[in-house]
Amino acid sequence: MLKMLWKGCLVAALLALAAGCADDGTSEQPGDVANNDGNGGKEDNGGGDEQSLCVGVRGNGARIFAHFGGLALIHEHYGPIDGIAGGSSGSISSFLTESIYANPHVRNCGGKTCDDRAFGARAALLYKSIEGYLMVMANSEEVQAIQLLIPLATQAQQLGLDEMLANGQIEEARQALLTLFQSEDLKDLINPELIDLLANSPDPQFHIEDIWGSIKSFGSFAVDNDRLFVRPGLIDFEAFADKIGRVGSFYAAYGPANADTWTAFLDGCAEQGRERNWREVMTLDAGDGNTCGDHFAQLLTTWRTDLLVDEASYDSRINDPIGLYLPALISTSVLQGDAVNTFKNAREAYTNAQPYTWDINFDDVRFGYWGTNDDLNRVAANPQGFADDKTARFLPLGQDTWRKALSLSPAEPGLTRALEINDTLVSAGGWSDLAPTLVLKNMGCDKVALVTRQGDVRGFGPAVARLLGMTPDQENALYDLTDFKSGVTTSLDNSNATLCTNWDGFTDAQFSDVFDDAYTSPLESTDDFFTDNATPYSFIKESVELPGCSPGVLN
Repeated sequence: MLKMLWKGCLVAALLALAAGCADDGTSEQPGDVANNDGNGGKEDNGGGDEQSLCVGVRGNGARIFAHFGGLALIHEHYGPIDGIAGGSSGSISSFLTESIYANPHVRNCGGKTCDDRAFGARAALLYKSIEGYLMVMANSEEVQAIQLLIPLATQAQQLGLDEMLANGQIEEARQALLTLFQSEDLKDLINPELIDLLANSPDPQFHIEDIWGSIKSFGSFAVDNDRLFVRPGLIDFEAFADKIGRVGSFYAAYGPANADTWTAFLDGCAEQGRERNWREVMTLDAGDGNTCGDHFAQLLTTWRTDLLVDEASYDSRINDPIGLYLPALISTSVLQGDAVNTFKNAREAYTNAQPYTWDINFDDVRFGYWGTNDDLNRVAANPQGFADDKTARFLPLGQDTWRKALSLSPAEPGLTRALEINDTLVSAGGWSDLAPTLVLKNMGCDKVALVTRQGDVRGFGPAVARLLGMTPDQENALYDLTDFKSGVTTSLDNSNATLCTNWDGFTDAQFSDVFDDAYTSPLESTDDFFTDNATPYSFIKESVELPGCSPGVLN
């Protein structure tokens, strides 16, 4: 039984906030409600036999809408969850999930606590509506952040830099990039380190050619050489976190949120939106002659307009501690010891356009996690007795803000350089835990559903790890799909349900298709919690017999 299961006081507090709205319909700020004393919305049957459900999310870059499809499916069929874990883009999905759980209107059904079924439908509606956020705010900074500035890479490729560089027009190429990066609609998200390097490089040709090569492959997560760790990337991930924080604040009903509009949207659209994607939901009549899409657009545009009048005067979800409203474990790879000195020396040499030595011992690479200190202490104790190499590399990073985690975990090599956590630890991105089942089990989750994709696991993450000194034996210990002692296979074997998506079958721009694929993907499970539920998912199989989803299956 998940020891952090809440006792109901958080639910009561949030309902009180929802009921105590100002006369003009504006919600009170949720404030500093304590966590680890409730259950994220699950009904308390008082019998002590509630089975806790947690979700592990595999990072997938700009195909993050697969997470939203999977989480919508799980909530519609199995109700509220008790915890979540993820790294890279999985950290963003975890943040938005906790933001949904912070929203008092999601759990308020007619002035009473929603039952599990109603809560699940309301949460699922909000995952679906993220597609609506992209539609309504297509040109906003936060939508650009969600898309990881991938459209910018396409725009940059239209500058004709290949021709300029081939003709030796180095200064023209530099000015073209600086003009693009400092344009009004992009400058808030562009990494100032990159602009500084372009403006002040001691060897402009070297740096421009190297940076241009990285831009051309931007978003592909190609792992070519160790410059990935020292070359400044396009994205300013601190600014990125701010923009994602704005999305989280909206879904948490922070700031100038209107209680009446939230209630009308959730009451009118959640239940009838079951088993429908956003394009279907948005056309439904919310019961007052307006469509669900119209309600959402009004909800979002009014909130955002009012927020931007004086955004600094409102609390942002990004500044909340991880785990405030829902237990969460957020992962990133961590360099420590001699690896930190190697990184610092290499970064200085690269900035000065000088050769450097990159010789990392993989023993100096750990798999770090943020969360509450109680949760991290439980995981560190390894009560399940897992003996795999991934568990052995566990490093607690303590409780910090979502700002800290979202500035580091999504900052993968290729998107930006390795980034300092503090003076002695450096983050190399959240690729490190492809299947965060084991940390959730050690945290105390009875049942873990894993949202992942079919296919070989030896892609981006292992390629990065090889550049960090991972030996063939260490690679097998982490990623072998047929060895039940390896980290990834142990994780798949201990997952009670695995949602096996095909997100690699789509491009980054096909966010609707990626959502729909995950929302209708097969769920591998033999656990009666999933198969004999009151509203079980219809596409459950004992085994999908696909690599990356079924333990022990290679091809």
